[in-house]
Amino acid sequence: MIYTLTMNPAIDYYMQIDTDLIDGEVNRANEIQFKAAGKGINVSVVLNELKIDSVAIALLGGFTGYFIKEQFENYEHMKMIEIPVDGINRINVKIHQNDKDLHINAKGPYAGKNTEESILSFFKCLNEKDYVMICGSMMKGLDERFIVKISELVHKKGAKLIIDMESLSYEILKACKPDLIKPNLYEFKLMINKDDVKEEELYFYLDQIQKDGIKNILLSLGAEGALLKTEKKKYRLFQKEIEAINSVGCGDAMLATFIGKLSVGLSVEEALKFAGAAGCAVVSTFENLTMEKLNFYLNQIHVEEI
Repeated sequence: MIYTLTMNPAIDYYMQIDTDLIDGEVNRANEIQFKAAGKGINVSVVLNELKIDSVAIALLGGFTGYFIKEQFENYEHMKMIEIPVDGINRINVKIHQNDKDLHINAKGPYAGKNTEESILSFFKCLNEKDYVMICGSMMKGLDERFIVKISELVHKKGAKLIIDMESLSYEILKACKPDLIKPNLYEFKLMINKDDVKEEELYFYLDQIQKDGIKNILLSLGAEGALLKTEKKKYRLFQKEIEAINSVGCGDAMLATFIGKLSVGLSVEEALKFAGAAGCAVVSTFENLTMEKLNFYLNQIHVEEI
């Protein structure tokens, strides 16, 4: 089973504005859309579309928490586990205006002292066939050491640990010893403390990160594709140039598809190819990923072993 953990869920409120913004006046959106979100939830939504089962564990509270849970009641391949918290889950505003995007993310509620034990209890029955994917930001009241606690439990049970958390310090990440991380290029530069890095230099830094106990790194390069460094091999993903309409959830779709396809027995190369297609499918539209869109981009993805 694949378990996703979302510790700061949200409702993403999309507004598309086709005219120039006027300061001090009322600006009207041409289109609006509400999406239940949070990186772990996004992963489970993609897995559901792939017809791969997952359990989505989410900290939910208030009317927004009710909305988030309600969205997934009829998802055949996704079971949502609610961990109640006081307060209301956040609403993030995503404005798309002509060729510009503005994202405003709220902080969210506070996790009480019993929240940690409630989360840990769901991971006490793991086995070596399971995957635990910790994605996104942490709710206030939780700290980085809690991620280490989860990691130790996951490793003790022999399950696979995947972490995709931008806010996690590198020292804590090393202590977690994840089986895979998925930074984008901006996040990767923060990890290596380097503002500018050429592609040929990336391989050196990927090797250094592996020496710190992180087994596999899937590095998203945006429009330039991706790099994958496993324990034994390196892969380069190439993709055709496409018009990027929506960047929200692109990395989540890539990660979900890569892990999902590995979990059902595909090779690393094939899983990576599907992952690239999923990322392209999401970035090309404001709508949720569909298999039709994914398959459309599949033939535009090329993976090489380096």
